[in-house]
Amino acid sequence: MKLPQIIGLMGAFSSLALASGLNTNTNQSAAYLRNVARYATIEADAPYYNPAGTAFMTDGFHISLNSQAFWQSRNTYTESPLFGGEKKFRGKAQIPAMPSALVTWHRGNLALSGYFGITGGGGALNYKDGFPSFDVAVAQIPGMLTQNGLGRTFP
Repeated sequence: MKLPQIIGLMGAFSSLALASGLNTNTNQSAAYLRNVARYATIEADAPYYNPAGTAFMTDGFHISLNSQAFWQSRNTYTESPLFGGEKKFRGKAQIPAMPSALVTWHRGNLALSGYFGITGGGGALNYKDGFPSFDVAVAQIPGMLTQNGLGRTFP
């Protein structure tokens, strides 16, 4: 009786492991950088991109060890009247190493595979001059105070 409840809870919480955001890297093998159409692969990176494709691999062990480094930037623009027009927010991310390992053992009609790595990883995105979703909330405070009669009064 408890097994269905446990499976249901595991399924509900497994979606949290796939959380992503502005700085998500979905490339989990170096081969992806050479060819982004990896979703039908039957090569060593199939456990991540095409798990069903492992059934068509040749017999034996297939191992793919990867480590990638990222230096990225993200620009976010806002046109909030609170900033007096358009404002640009520039973010930078530096990830010195994002390792991954993909392993498959294939024999006859059986394939066992696994992926070990940072799924959807991307490190920390640093916005030196703030970020719009936070800055807009802070910029609204003076207007909300005035609207509620708590504005600044001068003697």
